[in-house]
Amino acid sequence: NLIGAKSVGGGESAERQNYQLERRTNIGNPVWTPVGPAKPGNNAAQSFTDSTSPALPSAFYHVVVSP
Repeated sequence: NLIGAKSVGGGESAERQNYQLERRTNIGNPVWTPVGPAKPGNNAAQSFTDSTSPALPSAFYHVVVSP
């Protein structure tokens, strides 16, 4: 889910999992770039903010489970 222009929120996170926000500026580019550090799951909803995004005209985001 995209909340506002710069924050991404989602469902509940699972303990013992880490979640990483990733971004790409071109939907056709297969490479995703990590944004900030991964966040540990805590059985609650997580929010992610891309503080560098105001400089970008547009961006695409997703959150992945990371090691």
